[in-house]
Amino acid sequence: MDLSALLKTKINAGVAALTEVESKDALRQFGVATPNGVIVGCDATEDELALATERLTSPLVLKALADEALHKSDIGAVQLGITDVAELRVALADMSARLQQEHVTPTGYLVEETAPGNAELIIGGQYDPRFGSILMVGLGGIFVEIFKDVAYRICPIKRDDASAMLDDLQSADILRGARGRRSLDREAIIDALMALGGPDGLFTAHGGDIVEFDINPLIVSDHAAVAADARIVLAKESAAVTEQPRPSKAVQVFDALFRPRTIAVAGASATGTSPGNRFIRALQAYGFDGDIYPIHPSAETIEGLTAYPTFAAAPNEIDYAYITVAASRVSGLLGAAAGNVRFAQIVSSGFSETSDDESLEQELLEIAAKQNMRLLGPNCMGTHSPRGKATFIGGVDAEPGSVGVVSQSGGIGMDILKRGQALGLRFSGLVTNGNSIDVAPHELLRHFLADTDTKVIGFYLEDIKQGREFLAALKANPLNKPVVLLTGGLTSAGRKAAGSHTGAMTSEAHVWQALARQTGTHLTTDLDTFLDALLIFQTLTPRITTDTDRTAVLFGNGGGTSVLGSDHIARAGFTLVTVPESVRNSLTDAGVPEWISLANPIDMPAVQLKENDGRTAGTIISTVLEEVRPDFLIVHLNVSVILGYRDIPDLLQKLVSQILEACRQSESKTHLAMVLRSDGSQECDEVRRTIRVTAAINGIPVFDEVNRAALALSILAEHETGPPLI
Repeated sequence: MDLSALLKTKINAGVAALTEVESKDALRQFGVATPNGVIVGCDATEDELALATERLTSPLVLKALADEALHKSDIGAVQLGITDVAELRVALADMSARLQQEHVTPTGYLVEETAPGNAELIIGGQYDPRFGSILMVGLGGIFVEIFKDVAYRICPIKRDDASAMLDDLQSADILRGARGRRSLDREAIIDALMALGGPDGLFTAHGGDIVEFDINPLIVSDHAAVAADARIVLAKESAAVTEQPRPSKAVQVFDALFRPRTIAVAGASATGTSPGNRFIRALQAYGFDGDIYPIHPSAETIEGLTAYPTFAAAPNEIDYAYITVAASRVSGLLGAAAGNVRFAQIVSSGFSETSDDESLEQELLEIAAKQNMRLLGPNCMGTHSPRGKATFIGGVDAEPGSVGVVSQSGGIGMDILKRGQALGLRFSGLVTNGNSIDVAPHELLRHFLADTDTKVIGFYLEDIKQGREFLAALKANPLNKPVVLLTGGLTSAGRKAAGSHTGAMTSEAHVWQALARQTGTHLTTDLDTFLDALLIFQTLTPRITTDTDRTAVLFGNGGGTSVLGSDHIARAGFTLVTVPESVRNSLTDAGVPEWISLANPIDMPAVQLKENDGRTAGTIISTVLEEVRPDFLIVHLNVSVILGYRDIPDLLQKLVSQILEACRQSESKTHLAMVLRSDGSQECDEVRRTIRVTAAINGIPVFDEVNRAALALSILAEHETGPPLI
C-alpha cells in the first residue's frame, strides 16, 4: 500500500498516529536513513531473539511499540547497549515489567542496530491551517524541550533555507566541530530536511494528512544522519491539500480606494452624532474635493449634503462606501446597491469577531460577488489616503508620504497614524481591514509593493486566513522593498497539541519568525519598534553591502549616557569603529579643543556644543563622515541642557542645521541618525517634535533614546545584509 493510501486508511479508521515502524518506513520512502531492525513479539521465543541478534550488528537498542510510549525514555520503554541474546532476553523481561507498572501494553518490540554518531538533532513538523506545513530542526534527544534550541521554516524549503536553519541554532558550532569535536555531516542533515520539507518532501506532500511528526533523535556523525526514532501524528480527517498557494482573485486595481472621486456614507444621521457624521466632517476638514453622498432612508440632507435613500440612488458610481450601520442591516444595504459600489468598508462590528457564526459574513461575500464589489472589514475603522485627500480620523497631516500600512486593528491603525505623525512619518496610505473577509492582506501587500509612491510597508496582523498567499506575495518582491511586520497574539495558548515534541513547542511566534527568516520581512513585537523601523526606512535608503556594523557616535553632554549608549550599540550588533590618530590630529588642527574626547564615542561636554554657534560640532561631524566614513553615525543631543544656554538664541536649531549641512555636503554613504533626549518637559518635547519633522524631511531619522536608534539601525543593517535575526 502506498503512503497516501496508508494515511487515508489509518485516518478513516480513527488511528491517531503511525507506529514507529510505519513512520520509519515512510521516511525511507523519501530517502531518510533509518537503522536496520527486527520486530519481535511480546512472547518472543529464545530462537526468535537469537535470530534477531544474528541478523543485526551490535550494540543493539530495544524499544517497546506502544501508542502510550510517546516519551519512551520517561517510562523505560527503550534500552541501549545490548550486545548479545542473553542481554536482549534480560532487557526484554525488565522492560516488560516496567511497562506493566506504568500500565502500558506494548504490541511488540523493535530491536535495532545502534546508529553511530556524535550528536543528536530533532527534525519535526506541524501543520498550520494558514501557512501549511511548518518544518523544525534543533538540538535533539532528551533535552529538546528544555533548551528549545530550534529553528523553523514554512514548507516547501530550498537548500539555502535548510542551511540557514542550521546556522540559526545556538548549537550551530557543535555541527561545525567546536572545541576539537568532529564536524558533523552537514550535507546529510540538509538532505534529511529536504526529504521532509523540500518541494517533493514527505511533509510537503502529505501535510493535510500528517499534522505533526518527530524524528528524535536524528543521530548525526561525520558521514551520515540516521533517524533513530520517529513518530507521525495523523489528522482527524483526511484532507486533500496542496502546498502551493491557492488560486486567488486577480490583483485588484486599488485606485478607487486610495484616490476616490465619490464617497458614500451609510450611518450618518440628521442629528449629527454618529460615527458616520464624524467621518463626513473628517473628510471635509481634510480637504476631500470629490462628491460625498450620505445614505439615509428618510433624511433629505445630512451635514449640509444631499442624502440618498440607497447606494443605487446616488447620481454617480460610488468609488468608496463607508458603512457604520448595525451588523444586521449591512447585507440589506449592500444588497440594494445594484452594482453601484466599487469598494465598501464595513466599519460595523458584531460579526465573526464576537461569535462563531459566520453566516452574516458569508452573506456579504455572496452579495459582493454578484455585484463585482470589494469589501474591507468588517470590524475596522477606515482608510487613510493623503493622495486621495481622504481620511477617517481628524487631526492628521495631509502631506503625502512613502509609508504604506495595513492594520487588522482599527485602534492600532489610529495609533500608527497619530504617533507616527509625531515621529515624522508620512503615509502613502493606511488601511484598517478588521476581519478581512474579502480584500485580503496579501492583495494590499501586492498593491503597496507595486506602488511607486510607497517606499516601506508595514503590517499589523493578529491572524491571517490566507497565509500561503501572503507568503508568496512577500517572496515576489523584486525591488526588495522593506516590509515591517507587527504581530499580536504570539503568546496565545491556542497550540496545545501534545502528539509530538514539535507540537508541544511550536507557537504562533515560531510561525511568524519562519516567515520573516524566509522572506526578509522585519518582525517586531511592540509598536515603538514597529514605528521606528518604518521611520528608518522612510528616511534612509538601504545600501547593497555585506558589512554594515562600523558605527561612530557623538554624544553632546554624554557622560554616563555615552557609556550606556555604547552598551546599547554593542547589544544591537554594531562595532564602535576606531577614530584614527590622524583624524584626531586634523580635528585638533582645525581648532577642536583638546579636552573633547575624540575617541569613539566622541564625547562633547555641553559647554563645547555652543562653541562657534554649534560649528565645532559640525566640524567634527563633517570630518568623521569624510575621513572615517563609518557605516552609521549616531548624534546624541541632550535637549534640556542645550536649551539651558539662553545666551545663544536657537542653539539647538543651529546645531541641527550644522548636522543637516554636514550630511548635504558629505560624499560618504554613512547612515546618520539623531537622538534628541528630552527631560519630559513641555518645552523640550515641543522643540523635539518640531525638529524631528524637519529632520525627517531632510532624510534624517530622530529618536528619543540611543537604544531605540540602535535597534532601528540594526533592522536597516539586517535588510542590507540579509534576513533579520529575530
